[in-house]
Amino acid sequence: MTNLFALTSSLVGSCAAFAASSCSFAGITPYVNNEAGWLTAAGAVTTVDFVENSPPGYVYFDHYAASGVLFTRGEVPFDPAVPWWYRFDRTTDFFGPLISDNGGIASAVSQFPLGLRFTAPIHAFAFKPLDLIGPWGLTLYRSGVQIGGLVLGGLGPTHRGFYSDEAFDEVRFNGARYLDNIYFQTVPAPGVLAAIAIAMPMVGRRRRRGC
Repeated sequence: MTNLFALTSSLVGSCAAFAASSCSFAGITPYVNNEAGWLTAAGAVTTVDFVENSPPGYVYFDHYAASGVLFTRGEVPFDPAVPWWYRFDRTTDFFGPLISDNGGIASAVSQFPLGLRFTAPIHAFAFKPLDLIGPWGLTLYRSGVQIGGLVLGGLGPTHRGFYSDEAFDEVRFNGARYLDNIYFQTVPAPGVLAAIAIAMPMVGRRRRRGC
């Protein structure tokens, strides 16, 4: 089977010389700096802004499960007992001053891509990046199988999103990224507990604290 992750990476390369351009596979419509258009396509939307009444720090894969999204580590073997994502605010991190609402998320280890697994298949995803220059490559999955990919161009921390004709349940960024907010088609509530049960093969294992 064709490696769509590699194809998406090649799209990143082909678009890299034109940071404002976007590329996508058939059936995927990109929306760059067009939040209104994306919202029309997406319908009901959930926003995770990463703002909390607690100090910045590491978060576990199921920290935002109630909103319908779990964190993964892309191609790296999954271990829910280890926190590989870091929530920061305006007082922490180089990108802190750029966030709009005092909450952002990043891959805690730079070489591991940030991945998002949704608790039920959806068609639309968007984000506000904090990296000032793109492009931003993403690969889409359904039940662990690659189904497509795209590259979103544009400059600065502005809204970027897409709508896929084929439903997906996971998005992997091609590289570590800093994000202000994420937005996605609202996930039906019954999928939350089922997805957590699937994602936790080590039920009862004590989480290892700290890094």
